[in-house]
Amino acid sequence: VLWGERMSDGRMSKEDLRGLAKLLNDKYEVVFGDVDAMLAVLDHCVVRTLQSGEVLCEEKQTGDEMYFLLAGTIEVKKRDLTGIVRRLTKLPAPSMFGHMALVDSSPRSATCVAKREALVAVLTQRGYDSLLRNPSRAGAVMRNLLLSTMASQLANANDQILSMIDPAGPLAVDDDATSEDILFQTSSTLEGWRR
Repeated sequence: VLWGERMSDGRMSKEDLRGLAKLLNDKYEVVFGDVDAMLAVLDHCVVRTLQSGEVLCEEKQTGDEMYFLLAGTIEVKKRDLTGIVRRLTKLPAPSMFGHMALVDSSPRSATCVAKREALVAVLTQRGYDSLLRNPSRAGAVMRNLLLSTMASQLANANDQILSMIDPAGPLAVDDDATSEDILFQTSSTLEGWRR
């Protein structure tokens, strides 16, 4: 099934999709990808429209899909050590998230909720596995997306840890932050939510 067939209800034009594919390439620094290859990655997805307040995935649940936010905003929430739900971040379109559930079968690290109506391309475990094994440019783009995202996550986690050791480090901790706040921030950074 091609995007044009999936998008026949007019939610998004091919020109809009092409623009989003370019933005995804740029945002995730896809080195050897091009717009057509990114579109081929998105072609492995199924598009979902989320209503405002609709939950896409919940913290601690098992996941078998990842997401490309095409339009709208996703609010990311997580329980702290005391069980209080705290907002981590808002993800703007275009964004890729939820991939760790497919990479290492880990449970969801946070709850993702549509802030307003949102359009999400959903890549299932089967589509993900197919892309990873695929020697095409689309497969190369998918592998590059994962490497780029995880390298950024690791760099941010290193900065967070350095800030815990050296208060003047790259991610200076607020003077009023409690040890619980610092642990929550560190956990969120290690999970890739804080950038």
